[in-house]
Amino acid sequence: MVEALEQLKGAEDGESLYDSYWLTHKLGNLLLEIGDTESATEWLMQSMDYWQQYKARSLV
Repeated sequence: MVEALEQLKGAEDGESLYDSYWLTHKLGNLLLEIGDTESATEWLMQSMDYWQQYKARSLV
């Protein structure tokens, strides 16, 4: 799954940005559930970056 997320990091179109947001958000939440708060924080912060990019593009 991490490899799939790494491939999405270069996403530029709106749909790919949303997919990147969704996957990183889900992974972050899963990591929280298993107690890996450090990794969870990193992935959730990345998901928020994707969300902001997605919202910025959808406003154009």
